[in-house]
Amino acid sequence: MGPWPGWSSLLSSFAGLTVTLGVLSPVLTVARGVPQAFRSYRSDAVGGVSEGTWLLLMAVAELWLAYGLLFDVPAETAANVPNALLATSIAVRVAILRGSLARGVASVALLSAAAAAVALTGLDKNLRWVLSVVAVGSSLGLYLPQLARVLRDDDVAGISTATWLLALLNSISWGAYGLLIHNVPVWLPSAVLVPSSAMIVLRVLRRRSPG
Repeated sequence: MGPWPGWSSLLSSFAGLTVTLGVLSPVLTVARGVPQAFRSYRSDAVGGVSEGTWLLLMAVAELWLAYGLLFDVPAETAANVPNALLATSIAVRVAILRGSLARGVASVALLSAAAAAVALTGLDKNLRWVLSVVAVGSSLGLYLPQLARVLRDDDVAGISTATWLLALLNSISWGAYGLLIHNVPVWLPSAVLVPSSAMIVLRVLRRRSPG
């Protein structure tokens, strides 16, 4: 008796979805920061924007870039060079507008040095687990500073809603992609990032709704 007739078609569908998400996830990772960058550089409004989240996004992008190179995950490699640059530009712009440029530059340098130190451990195959653990652990808390800020502050004038809608879609996409390629470090952060980004979107929309 031959295999179930629809099995080949199902496998083909999953393979196609994996390829699609492997392209879509990096695109969304980069696209996520674009609306916030435009808003930050077009306007002087920084109300509600968490500088900490963008600094974390920069450092974690550097970690995932190293992860993608060492563990052969091309989607991570493609996404995280422009992702790190965008996150850095946003964090620096927010620091400038808040009059804390020196502190912002120091934070960028410190976090980048820490990410580089962790990435270097991956050159030893026996220590690559360190890079995986730190990358995943850091990713879990990426959006928490921004979530804490929107829950605390009434002023959300500086936040780009489009960025956080893209962040939500991005988290869903990486979660699905990680599951399809059976890579726990790729999908696990989405378990926290999906609800975190959803709550940020809802909170910003509620703050901006009339009445």
